[in-house]
Amino acid sequence: MWASGGNVNTARRGHIGLGTVHAAVIAAGYSTGFLQTTEKYDGTTWSAGNNIGTTAKFRAAAVGTQTAGIKAGGNSDGSATGTTITEKYDGTTWSASVAMDTARVI
Repeated sequence: MWASGGNVNTARRGHIGLGTVHAAVIAAGYSTGFLQTTEKYDGTTWSAGNNIGTTAKFRAAAVGTQTAGIKAGGNSDGSATGTTITEKYDGTTWSASVAMDTARVI
């Protein structure tokens, strides 16, 4: 059954998402420009979080929970050229992690 929830603060595409239906994160992507912003969801409303640590990322991959996630790859210009950059998310802050061996864009 589908139910309605709160709207994200900034509509975007090419973003990353991780977490569950009651504890989610959306970050990066593209709106009127490439975004570094993060938003957290508590099952009802979205609130602003800390920006990702690297330049704006579009079409990156992400996995994990709202308090333990990782973002990998993506790019900053919408091209097919990827990056090896990865970042960890602890529920508050994005921090640099070990780079991937091969650059990727999803």
